Amino acid sequence: MKLDKIYLNKCYHDAMILQYKQELKNEGFLTESEKIFDFNGKRFKVDLYAVKDGEKRIYEFRIVGKGRFQKGIITKFKEFAESTNAKPYVVYVKPPIEKQIIFEELDQIISGYFIEEGIPSELDVLSTHTTIDYIEVNEILSVAIEKSLITVSGEAIVYVNLQYGSDRDCEYGDGAEYSDSFPLTFTVELDCDHNIKTIKYEVDTSNWYE
Repeated sequence: MKLDKIYLNKCYHDAMILQYKQELKNEGFLTESEKIFDFNGKRFKVDLYAVKDGEKRIYEFRIVGKGRFQKGIITKFKEFAESTNAKPYVVYVKPPIEKQIIFEELDQIISGYFIEEGIPSELDVLSTHTTIDYIEVNEILSVAIEKSLITVSGEAIVYVNLQYGSDRDCEYGDGAEYSDSFPLTFTVELDCDHNIKTIKYEVDTSNWYE
């Protein structure tokens, strides 16, 4: 399961608070996360509160790009800081930008290779007649381009049909057919026309034997 951006941002937000909290402790501050104060008769929460020898600090942590820190909120934050004689700090957290690599038809390219060259032996031994239905590339881990070669590494799922007995056996009820799927990791070298020059792969069939 891929971590949704909203939860990923929260992870970076909370991690930044923890990092500041530790650094402030190292400097001798007493700290408290999500501290609640009474301000003008209302509850006012700060992400991080720190105090040392009479010096008070309040911190607000904001995710970059997640809406603007509105002027009214900034004013209220500063007013609260002044009322408690604390120094206000706004920390902007910038999660790394996710890089997504899209390689169209890579599923078909790898599937075509196995159709032409034969299915992997790890799959062939699982039944009398093993055939690959299709391959689904889940994630491309890296792409390198050098001269006329494109090297792609990634993870995929290979979906197979497992037939036990001949076609005639299956027709008369003496055989059986099942569908299954297995993880596949690969590194493939392609030319400029996306023809496979070399491929290294590993099919994990360990669950089959458990």
